[in-house]
Amino acid sequence: MMRWYRSLIPGRMPLWLAAIVALLGASTLLLWIATTIGGGIVIPLQTGDTIRFEQVRQSAEATTAHFCTVTGLDADGNDVLLADFNLDDGRFGSDPPGGAVGIFDDPTDNCVFGPFAAPGEYLIYDSTDPDAHGVAKIIVVPRTYLLDQFVVEDGKFEMRMGARAYWGYEAEQRIPTIPGLIEIVMGPIKVGEAVVFDRCRQSASRSTKPHHITIDALGIDYDLSSGAVGVRFAPTDNCVFGPFAVPGEYLIYDSTDPDAHGVAKIIVVARTYVLDQVRVRDTVFELRMGDTTAWGYVAGQRVRTDDGATGTRTVDDITITLTLGESLVFANGLTGTAANTATHFITIDALGIDVEIAPGAQVSLGVNFTPTEVGTYRVYCSAHPDGHGGNVFIVVGLPK
Repeated sequence: MMRWYRSLIPGRMPLWLAAIVALLGASTLLLWIATTIGGGIVIPLQTGDTIRFEQVRQSAEATTAHFCTVTGLDADGNDVLLADFNLDDGRFGSDPPGGAVGIFDDPTDNCVFGPFAAPGEYLIYDSTDPDAHGVAKIIVVPRTYLLDQFVVEDGKFEMRMGARAYWGYEAEQRIPTIPGLIEIVMGPIKVGEAVVFDRCRQSASRSTKPHHITIDALGIDYDLSSGAVGVRFAPTDNCVFGPFAVPGEYLIYDSTDPDAHGVAKIIVVARTYVLDQVRVRDTVFELRMGDTTAWGYVAGQRVRTDDGATGTRTVDDITITLTLGESLVFANGLTGTAANTATHFITIDALGIDVEIAPGAQVSLGVNFTPTEVGTYRVYCSAHPDGHGGNVFIVVGLPK
C-alpha cells in the first residue's frame, strides 16, 4: 500500500490542527499536518506499506533552521537513523543548503519513507531541537487482512470478502467450497500476519447439525452451534486466525465432520527481502538496499564499512538479521567495481560461495539465500580477509 501525504511542515505551530482527509482505496491519500504544543501525530501503517509526502519542508515563517529526522529501532532494539533532512532553504547560511524534500505534484520526486519491512515505532522529530515540536511518529504493525464472514453450513464453507479484495478475489465476492472443484485459498500471507473476519458462524437455515471451525496448528476449534465467533464491526471481538509464526499450509476444517465441506486453507510464507547487491571495493564493502527498508537501513541507501567520505574507515560491520525460513535476494548479485585495482573475492563459506572479481571487473551473480540453519554467515573477501574495514554478517535466528 502506498500512502500519499501532501506535506509535513515542522517549525510551524498554529493553534489548530488541520483536518485529515483520508480516502482509503483511492489513488490519493491527502494529509496536511501541523502540530500543536503538547499535541501528537500518529501515522499507523502495516508491514509492506510505504508513506510518501509530496513535500517535507519547513514553514516560510520559521526563524531558525529545521531538520526532519526519522529514527526507528533495529532488531536489537537500538535506535537507528532513517532520515535527517536539512529543510533550511539557505536563508540561515546552512552548509550545504537544504530546502524542501520532494516536489509538489511530481510523484517521481517525492519524499518517501518505506516500504517498512518490519514492525516498530518510528519517531519523527527535528534533530536541531528534538523536544520542541510535540510528538509525531509512525507505528508499523504486522499486516492484517480484514474480511467480512466465514460461514459453515451442511456440505460447504463460504468466505465473504467484504469491502476489500485479496488473493485474486474481488471485494464483496462470496466464495463457496465445492468438493473436488472449488477451494478457498487465503494467501499467500507472510509470517507475522493475520486474517481477521468480522464474524465466523454457521448458517441458521442451511445447517441441520452443529458445526465447528478447526485449525489444529493454532489450537482453534470454535463451536459455532453456540453462536457466532466475533461481533460485526467490533474490531476488539473478531474471529482472528494468526498472527502466524511459522510458514506452512494451515487447513481449516469442521472437527465434527472433517471431510464434508471441501478444502479451505491459509498459505503462510516466510518473508523475502529483495536487495540490490553486495559490492566489494579495494578498501570497503558496500550493501545497496534497492527498494527495501530493513534493519535500520533505508531504501536506496548504500551502506558501507567505512565512513564513505575520507576513507579513514570508521569501522562498522553491516548486519542483516533474518528469521529461520526467511529469504534474502540480491537481485544484482555480488559485484565489484571498475575502479578496483586488485583482485577480490566475495566469500560466504557456509554457502560455498567464493566469487573472484578481477581488477576493474564487475561480476554479477544473483543470489537467493534461504537459510536452513540458525547461525551467523560472514560475507568477506578471502584474498583480503582483514582488509575491508569491516564485514557483512547475515544473522539467522529462530522465530519468536
